[in-house]
Amino acid sequence: MRISVIIPTFNERGTIKELVRRIFALNIAGLELIIVDDSSEDGTLEVVRGLKKRYPITLVLRPKKLGLGSALRDGLALARSRGATVALTMDADLSHDPARIPEMITLLSPPSGGVPPHGGETDLVIGSRRIEGGKIVGWGPVRKFMSASAMTLARWAL
Repeated sequence: MRISVIIPTFNERGTIKELVRRIFALNIAGLELIIVDDSSEDGTLEVVRGLKKRYPITLVLRPKKLGLGSALRDGLALARSRGATVALTMDADLSHDPARIPEMITLLSPPSGGVPPHGGETDLVIGSRRIEGGKIVGWGPVRKFMSASAMTLARWAL
C-alpha cells in the first residue's frame, strides 16, 4: 500500500520539524510525505530541506502564496500521479494529531481476509474536531470563537 500524507505549509518553521518527526515515528510502511510550501518567509523551507536528508519527503515549491485549497489540490494530484492508494491531509501547525493516522488507514484497509471493516467498503475517513469524540486541544477562547463563527457563517451561506 502506498500512503501519501499531504501537508500544506506557509510559515510553519516552529512546528514542521516536530510534525514530521511524529509522523515518521509511527513507522508506517509505504508512507511518503508531500509538503506543499506556499512561499514561506520564516525559514520553513530550510527546515524542510534539512528534514529531506533524513526522511522520504517530496517538497513542492509554489511561486507565491496561492492558498490552502490549491495547495491541497496540488498535493493530492501529485499523490495520485504516484499511485497512492491512501491520501491523507494534515495541517502543519500540529492541530491534527498524527497518532490518529494508523487508525484512519485501518478504517480504509480491508484485513488480509479481504472483508472490509465495519461490514462495508470504506472509501473516505474524515477526522474532525467538531464531531462526537472529537476534541480541540491548545486553542484559546478567541480561536474557538473564531472557528465556531466561521462554521456558523459557512453553514448559513451554504
